[in-house]
Amino acid sequence: MSNLAPFDPMRLPYGSSGFAAMRECQKIYVDKTALIYQIAIQDVPIFFSRPRRFGKSLLINTLASLFTDGVKYFHWLAIEKIWNDKTYQVIRLNFSSLADKHPKDFKR
Repeated sequence: MSNLAPFDPMRLPYGSSGFAAMRECQKIYVDKTALIYQIAIQDVPIFFSRPRRFGKSLLINTLASLFTDGVKYFHWLAIEKIWNDKTYQVIRLNFSSLADKHPKDFKR
């Protein structure tokens, strides 16, 4: 007999990109934190470029949560055992409002 709970579609994180909120509401999250750890320990700038709807926002929110809150929201995930719980200040720059601007407007 399986120990898995029955599937509940309400636990799917439709349209959600907030990592901490997903974890607090016990939404389904596929644990990729071992790979996220490999990204987080790099000492070089990283540019994330992926097609629309491929999880960039969730990945960035996951990294931000890890850096600002340590492993607070990472219980039962792989990174909980390997992260040293050091926290950092996170600065977020959002250029999405500039998408429809002309380059001359951006220069100003």
